[in-house]
Amino acid sequence: MSREQIKKYIDPKKPVLEIGPFNNPFLSKGEYDVSYADIRDKDGVFNEYAGPKDRSEEAIRPIAQIDYVITESYEKAVEGKRFSAVFSSHVIEHVPDVLGHLIDLYMILEDGGYLVLAIPDKRYTFDHFRDITPFRDALDVYSNPESGVLPRLVFDFSFNRHTCNIPPIFHSGSASIEPLCEDFDRYRSAAESYAVAKERLPAHVHYWVFTYLSFLAFIRDGLRSRLLQYIYAYSAPPEFCGNEFYVVLKKDSSLEDNDEARWSSISKLQGIIDVQEGYSARQAMDSLFDFCSKHESMFIYGCGQMGQHVLTALDKAGIVIKGFVVSDGHKQVGDLCGYPVLSFSELEELQRDKCDETGIFLAMNTRNRAEVVESLRKSSFDVYQDIQ
Repeated sequence: MSREQIKKYIDPKKPVLEIGPFNNPFLSKGEYDVSYADIRDKDGVFNEYAGPKDRSEEAIRPIAQIDYVITESYEKAVEGKRFSAVFSSHVIEHVPDVLGHLIDLYMILEDGGYLVLAIPDKRYTFDHFRDITPFRDALDVYSNPESGVLPRLVFDFSFNRHTCNIPPIFHSGSASIEPLCEDFDRYRSAAESYAVAKERLPAHVHYWVFTYLSFLAFIRDGLRSRLLQYIYAYSAPPEFCGNEFYVVLKKDSSLEDNDEARWSSISKLQGIIDVQEGYSARQAMDSLFDFCSKHESMFIYGCGQMGQHVLTALDKAGIVIKGFVVSDGHKQVGDLCGYPVLSFSELEELQRDKCDETGIFLAMNTRNRAEVVESLRKSSFDVYQDIQ
């Protein structure tokens, strides 16, 4: 499922809020009645992420203008305004008080409004070797901010963070632990971060670590404890070569007194968890290999890190590809890993007179993904994009 699937929960005609848009908002001001929120203003965002090297107007301009700077809470910042939807992308893992954050966002939604979340799945990011966030830790921080949990999580982030992202294609087996096998400096740096965090919490840290199913369980437990008043609306696991999942929650103020509705939402979440836990990575790989075996010609669309890891997995399985494909105008055309890199037009021309249907593995996770799939299918290519 792509991000386009979650747009149906965001009404372009009603006020909506996007958190942390940086320089690439998901919701554009021309298309949506959207406001942007961050813990810093525009200049503060630039200084945090771009650094002091280039303070020119040209460097700052791409960063979105921040409408609400959050200093205490979202509820105070928006001064009574209510939104039909709040969209948050790769933000929740950075928020020190994650339960308080979810409750705060509930307060700025209109009744029946949607909280739309895009969250990194730790299995496919640099958090791979870190422990999943238990509900009890989040509750501890919410109940007692001075509990000492957060400095411990800063240490964990510094000490156990992987040095690179791990695409899902690698997860038919174990991820390599080599990036963790470093010298004593890694521990020393983590210990220093721990000490500093006791005085001031950093913003860049992933405090909270989730998988698709662990986050659903987290929301389930928030409902069980009556701390959260959301109804489950929608969710989607990471794509085969993606690293994020989506969860949509609906504000329902009646949950406080409606045990039947609360139980129904808890049951939906538990049902998804039960079904998904029965699905193995081996089945996913078998599905991919079955697709490849049906095509005489196989190409990988996308020549970035994802595409190269897909190539590694297919090589191990003895599946030979013809090459990589990139969109017309892409800067990388020529050769990669000993395989030709063709533009889409070049592939169309090459395959024009072939009788067999060419198989394309889509190894990309960009905004124009849906357009690429449509173009490939219009040109009679068989596209493999998701594991369901």
